[in-house]
Amino acid sequence: MYASYLVDQKVCKALKDVVDSDVAGWGVITAFTAAIFLNLCAIVTAYLLFALPTTRYQPVDRLFLEIIGIHIPHDQSTSDHHTNTQKHEGTASAPPTPDSPEEFTVSRPISESTHRVTTGRKWSSASKALILGMSDQQLFTGMALIIPMLLMTGGLHGLNESLSVYSFKVVTMLAYFSFIIQLCSLTVIPDGVSEKQTLRYFRASVMLLFLLLLISCMVISQSVTFRFNSNVSVKCALQNLHMVDPQRPGYTVFSDEAIIFFNLLVLIAIIVLEYLRRVRGLLNPDSRDSDNITMPMNEPTNDSAIELTTNSATKAITNPIDTGTMEHRFWLHLGLENFESSFLLELIWMLFYFTFGLANLCKFLVDQQADIGAIEPSFGQLVPIFLLAHPFISASEAFPRPSFNLNRSSTLQRQDISSPFASKATLLCVVFVYASILVIWALMFAAVIPDAYPLTALACLYTAVTHRRIYWKYVRKFFNAVWIFLKFLCNFTMHYWDSCKKKTT
Repeated sequence: MYASYLVDQKVCKALKDVVDSDVAGWGVITAFTAAIFLNLCAIVTAYLLFALPTTRYQPVDRLFLEIIGIHIPHDQSTSDHHTNTQKHEGTASAPPTPDSPEEFTVSRPISESTHRVTTGRKWSSASKALILGMSDQQLFTGMALIIPMLLMTGGLHGLNESLSVYSFKVVTMLAYFSFIIQLCSLTVIPDGVSEKQTLRYFRASVMLLFLLLLISCMVISQSVTFRFNSNVSVKCALQNLHMVDPQRPGYTVFSDEAIIFFNLLVLIAIIVLEYLRRVRGLLNPDSRDSDNITMPMNEPTNDSAIELTTNSATKAITNPIDTGTMEHRFWLHLGLENFESSFLLELIWMLFYFTFGLANLCKFLVDQQADIGAIEPSFGQLVPIFLLAHPFISASEAFPRPSFNLNRSSTLQRQDISSPFASKATLLCVVFVYASILVIWALMFAAVIPDAYPLTALACLYTAVTHRRIYWKYVRKFFNAVWIFLKFLCNFTMHYWDSCKKKTT
């Protein structure tokens, strides 16, 4: 590999300190990777402990959790409700006496149901606060990393002369990794009923700004100049920037163009499509969870608690699915018709994104021009590590206090999962094979597995053809959002320019 052909051609000078410890040091990389890993662990833990909203659990999820030996909470309020109704109907002709024990028989399960609903809502709120806090931390720390780097790249105080291409690429991939996991975290929030509409639009706008900045950095970092000259300054590399450089030693006709543009297309397509899907569910929750049940903000009464738990036990979300695809017919043939809308599939795709982001980051970290092991700790590397405690402190306020309920064990029963579902062996086999294929595909996308470009191109082509209707709709919405953002930016700039003119005159 030609690591620095600009240095060999004496166009640029090699930097003495290739790695900036405050930008691409071990502390920053470890803190970001740990935050991403903890974010995913929080999502998986909430899924396993049934701390997610009830509507996030499809029958496939319940079958999978039963397979791995996790007891499924099953509220008996439904049967109690019918039993109590029959008792009231049977004794309607006779007025209740003060000594009648039926009053206590009816009120006790209602009280337990209310307690279980309240506790479950608190755990759901706590998990939501934790995961959303970690998601927002990923978003703003990523922006806090990429915006100063862009200012340095633009020549602020001449810092682009000391900032290396290696540090630029590492920061870009850290921000990319952080943005992917931040998008995955939004899956846990199905409705956002506790948030104001303005806050959700603000979050979507900040994410769009982050996405545009990230795409611009990715276009630069994927150029042949930045790929093969890691130990030169960003200033010199930008002055000699070429997406494809025929003067590069080892240049191969058509191969360089195909590989570079294909990598760039895959990297951008993954975050753009995922952004559109998540923001669509964030701003328009009814389009993602058509039958989603929202939890009331006030304390439920006895009757509302029974009705709420009954509805939560009988209703499940139905995510929009393209039923005309070959993939949907395949799951239907296996008896897994709810697999595409299950949270289990979301977790498998989170594994894909985590593998893809981590592989891309590690690929840039392993560079023969950078000696990361020689970096000494500094204050700038410690700040992101201490920020890891912020989401946990915020979520601790929402966690319910432990209560000692004698009848609590009766709520943990195995739910009867009726067929039309596949067998347990089929589901386990599908999960293992599907997850393994996605992990291998992620490594192929990240170019960790060599000579895999034909296979990845075929996989991308197949996915684009089979889901063309969904993707085209997302692409149109993305360009509409970008157009609205650009119009707003132009109007703001013109208004600011006019105000400056009035002040000068």
